[in-house]
Amino acid sequence: MVRLRRTNRTLRPLIGKVEPRYSSETMRKAGLCENIFLHKVIKSNAHTLYKLLAERAGDKRVNISNVNHPDYHDHVNFVNKHLSGTGPYKHWYMVRYSRMIVGSVYLTHQNEIGIFLFKKFQRRGLGGQIIKQLFWHHPEPYFLANVNPKNTPSKKMFKRLGFVKIQETYRVERESFMADWKLMDDKMRNDGLYEPGAN
Repeated sequence: MVRLRRTNRTLRPLIGKVEPRYSSETMRKAGLCENIFLHKVIKSNAHTLYKLLAERAGDKRVNISNVNHPDYHDHVNFVNKHLSGTGPYKHWYMVRYSRMIVGSVYLTHQNEIGIFLFKKFQRRGLGGQIIKQLFWHHPEPYFLANVNPKNTPSKKMFKRLGFVKIQETYRVERESFMADWKLMDDKMRNDGLYEPGAN
């Protein structure tokens, strides 16, 4: 968790430009929380984003894509790629709740949503509100969410927001299938079924 100081002068270098706000009445009618703000990621957010990444690095219930935790240098390069417009995210935000940075949310070029909150702010109903704001600011024709099958709270949240399950994705590590192939190859050699040079 990152607590922000009170004056606007000190907030400015810590967080990027906030997405446009609507009147309190409009937000209430849309079911949006007035205390949640989406700030565009800027270079100075790299350290906070790395803390967030480190907090979830060992949680097999949460991770899908980031199996290996990148070092800080690689992480900063990833943030810089995003800022230069060459990264995988179309939009990437730091999420502020009142005066605290509680996590981040992004939208890829394929309209896939990724949301990560510091553990202290999980299971408080913030995730759904943050995603509703993302919907509000980016009215795309559809959205996707990739969720680890063991992450029951996330699955429930996305279902509450109207998402439906459309596929299951499987993963294999190269070392795993290469080991299986070697065993099969050895067995074929031992059984006399393998002819060197045969196609």
